[in-house]
This record gives sequence, structure tokens and C-alpha cells, in this order.
Amino acid sequence: MDKPRASVVVLTLNSAACVERCLRSLQRQTLQDFEVLIVDPGSTDNTRAIVDTFDARFKWLELPKSDMGAARNHGMRHSQGEFICFLDSDDFYLPGNLERQVSYLQEHTVDVTYCSAWHFRTGHAERVGLKKLSAQPELLKDYVEGRNHNLNTMCMRRRVWESGFAFGEGERGRYGEEWSLQLRMAQGGVRMAFRPEPLAVVEIRPDSHTLWSRQWKMKQQALGEIEQVASLLTPAQRTTVNVSRILDEFRRKLTVALLLAGRTQEAKQTATSITDPTLARKAARLVAFCRWLPHALVSRLLRVVWLWRQNRSFDWHATPSALRAEFAAVQGGGRH
Repeated sequence: MDKPRASVVVLTLNSAACVERCLRSLQRQTLQDFEVLIVDPGSTDNTRAIVDTFDARFKWLELPKSDMGAARNHGMRHSQGEFICFLDSDDFYLPGNLERQVSYLQEHTVDVTYCSAWHFRTGHAERVGLKKLSAQPELLKDYVEGRNHNLNTMCMRRRVWESGFAFGEGERGRYGEEWSLQLRMAQGGVRMAFRPEPLAVVEIRPDSHTLWSRQWKMKQQALGEIEQVASLLTPAQRTTVNVSRILDEFRRKLTVALLLAGRTQEAKQTATSITDPTLARKAARLVAFCRWLPHALVSRLLRVVWLWRQNRSFDWHATPSALRAEFAAVQGGGRH
């Protein structure tokens, strides 16, 4: 039996409300030579029953109680395609995604390609946003600063996985695993390219894994990851990356996330570890200010600022008619 050209790893967990939309978008691909590895850690709804209505290219894999990193690695381990892509069950591809991504890799000497993606907030599909080009990582220092491409936009050659680049697992597989992988690929010299063509649609959900209560864990783990990567940078890489400044910026972000979670004492300790005098003063003032306010009010204020900054990283538009038509074509039990 011939191996498929492309493999798509899809993660599910109680995804009955949206998985049909995701898989229908794969059925509509202009490149049909693919397989889909659906990895599930233990859904208790009818996700499996929905997946079973699709053809034999859609393969169900179970990995009980797995984190996202382990689940994606499990999918890649069972994949056969020359090219590997990723898709979350609440997101979907536009019809030309696989064909355009695979063709680009075949025509250029790069190992990983990223496209752009339309983003919309749950219940508000009438407006969509594209991440600003200035927010898209390009150089090693961009990844070290914490930027990454949305995993739904990534397509890589199989040899990248076979050369040892995999997602973190355990705690490292629960928070920021896609950023960590892209950071390590950038540091390891993997050739990557970004194209601003939107070929995926990402739903920004209020109940996503980036819940407010988990932000401090994500930032804490990211800080540790940066410290580890910084110790491995070559002298040439260090000249282009201001490691000290970046570490301080991550400490500042961790301070804010800890305040958001009501962990004031830990926020104070983190703020005192900032070495840059200006950033340290700002962080200390923020901690002092928040200690005199009710946590509910602090949390509300910080969330407003957080969402405002997130919105500023996108260019928002009324949903184009062609995209509205694609929403209608793939809709089947999902919400938008």
C-alpha cells in the first residue's frame, strides 16, 4: 500500500461540538492524498462516533490521560506521510492548505513552512483577524522572546521529526509545547519559512487551554525554557540575542500572571529577581498597587489589559464572503 503524501495530526478531547467541522475541512482539501491521525486522551462524549462516520483515511488513536505534547508525538509516531501537519479539533483548514503547504516545501530548500491564519472569537464569526506581520517570528531572537507561529499553520518534512525534534511531554507538553518546539528548531538551525497567505481558521475560545488560571504556569515554564536555551547559545547567537533583557521581560510577564492568579507573594519574589532597574521598578510598583486592591478587581483590570494587547496583535476585518461560504460548507455540529 502506497504511503500518503501528507499526515495531519488532530487532537480531540470531548470535541463533539466541533470535530465534524474540522474533519470536513480536511475532506474538502484540493490535495486528497493524506491521512488523518486523530489522537484522543479519553473523551466521554460522542467524539469517537462522529470520527467513525468519516472514511478510512481518518484513523482514531487513543492515548489515555495524555498531555498535548505526548498526544502529538503519538500521532507522528503512527504517521506515514512525507509531510506532517497539525490541526486542533476546534479549528479548520481552508481547501488549498495541504496542497499549498506541501508544494512550497517541494519547491524550496526549507524544512518547515508556516502560513497565516484567520482568527475569530467564539460566537463572533462575523469578524476575523490576521496576526500582524510584526508579530510573526522570523529570527532566532523572535522565538527566544516568546513569539511562535500557530501550530495549525505548520507543515514540516518528515525528516525533521526523524532527526529528533519532538514536542515536550509531561509538564512541558501541557503549556507552550508548540512554542518550545519551534524555539528548539530555530536554535538547531532547522530551515523555516513563513508565508502570509491565510490557509487556516482558528477559533479563539474562552475555555481554551490558555485559561487565565494557567497563565502563570505557562510563563513559569517558558522562563525555565529560555534559561536552558540561553545556556546553549553559541557566541554568534548571543551577539544577536539580548538574553539578559529577554529573561527580565519574561520575569515581568510572570509577575503579572502570578498577580492575575492571586499569587501575590510569588509575584513579589519574581519581581525582585528582575535585574534591569527600570523593569524592576515597574514590576515592584505593580505588585505594591495590586496588594491594596481586591483580587477580583485586580484580575478584572489585568484581563482587560491582556485582551487589549492580544487584540492589538491582529488586524481585524469583516469576514470576507468567500470565508463565510467556507464556514457554511464545513459547519456540521460545530459552533461559530
